[in-house]
Amino acid sequence: MFQGEDWGETKPFPFFCDFKGELAAAVREGRRREFAYRGDVEPHDPISELTYEAAVLNRPASSKRRDYVSRLLHIRQAEIVPRLANLESWSANARHERRLIRADWRLDGGTLHLVANLGDEPAAAERPPGRVIWNGLPPGPMPPWSVTWTWEG
Repeated sequence: MFQGEDWGETKPFPFFCDFKGELAAAVREGRRREFAYRGDVEPHDPISELTYEAAVLNRPASSKRRDYVSRLLHIRQAEIVPRLANLESWSANARHERRLIRADWRLDGGTLHLVANLGDEPAAAERPPGRVIWNGLPPGPMPPWSVTWTWEG
């Protein structure tokens, strides 16, 4: 999650800082260079008070959003964190067909599987092996912008 996503914020989060002197000038110039490829977009001035104010969350998170984020954090704590504690080695494999992504991480004697449809259209996807830990695949095509995580081990 990036800044504000846990809160359900939909506006972009602008980078801001309170640097002074040469460091402030270097950061401003770096942001201009970073956005130069866009041509028509001038980045927010990272030193400006207005940029800071634009980053402040303006509304409370909905209870639905809080519950969603809470469930995600609980699954991470219960399913992922314990497997990282004694991790000595791991490997990963990822592949994609158009907007359908499949990734597998071998760790702690098992495999964490991800299938994600990152497109605007439904896509045919095989259910990854193992126990579903987030959002099992429905029968038929995988809905747009959806993910499934499983643990096999």
